[in-house]
Amino acid sequence: MPPFCRVEAIVTPTPDSKIGIEVWLPSESWNGRFLGTGNGGGAGSIAYGMGMIEGLRRGFAVANTDLGTAPDINLTVDHPERWTDFGHRATHEMTCVGKLLVGAFYKSESFRSYFEGCSTGGQQALGSALRYPDDYDGVLAGDPGNNRTHVATSFLWNYNALNETPSSRLSPASLAMVSKAVIDQCGGKDGGASGDAFLTDPRQCRFDPETLPRCEPGAAGDQCLTEPQVGALHKLYAGAVNPRTHERIYPASRPAARTSPSAPRSKAIPRLGPTSSSTSSNGRLGRALTRNPSTSTATSTAWTRSCPRG
Repeated sequence: MPPFCRVEAIVTPTPDSKIGIEVWLPSESWNGRFLGTGNGGGAGSIAYGMGMIEGLRRGFAVANTDLGTAPDINLTVDHPERWTDFGHRATHEMTCVGKLLVGAFYKSESFRSYFEGCSTGGQQALGSALRYPDDYDGVLAGDPGNNRTHVATSFLWNYNALNETPSSRLSPASLAMVSKAVIDQCGGKDGGASGDAFLTDPRQCRFDPETLPRCEPGAAGDQCLTEPQVGALHKLYAGAVNPRTHERIYPASRPAARTSPSAPRSKAIPRLGPTSSSTSSNGRLGRALTRNPSTSTATSTAWTRSCPRG
């Protein structure tokens, strides 16, 4: 990387805040622009690889923040100011500090400022544009985690659908069988050309889990599904709704290909491992509802209470 001045700071806009910030200022060949970069997931540390390194190589003065959730976002339970930091304030504080340092370091009062991020970083980008429109001249919001409460609830819906009972879970081989059935019914026959409706608009795929082969009563296997497994697929494809009011919370998942545990995750059939978004969101919700940092899951009763209203 090119030579640069590295500045680390802790910002405390409230007594309960502890926002970590890092700003890199290129010593040579500054391009006259400031780049705020986004974090991912629950943050908790500076995300060097999510724009800082590449931005510096391109001549930007760059900044990132741990969003005030270090060392673990789970420790923010019952700390509303830290949730505010995570939601938007930490990004704004990073921006203010970063632009102040850029102005002082380069003795410049006029420079362009931009923000880029994906997922949580996309949420940061949208939040900056909406809440602090003067912070940046432009933002790039990739795959933004917007409507955060609702999308997290959809993760929990999928998790609970697949884990309602031990017999609801699908093995990798069962997932491959489901994927093949979806592709056989809906996939194009032209090798993925632009006219393939399944690729360009998967909403057109009207796949019915009832068409999948059933296991004999009392039996189980990889090439057939039990009633609980079919029920789990129905819930996934129906999507998250409020169990009290039946109001739509988040758009339903669409049938999609997933053939192995190492394959890219599909919203239709979320990864079942302990690092999945559904698992981490489920535990986080449980901790928030019980105000107990050691809680590992949200029960169905707690999930029902937590459903977004309106």
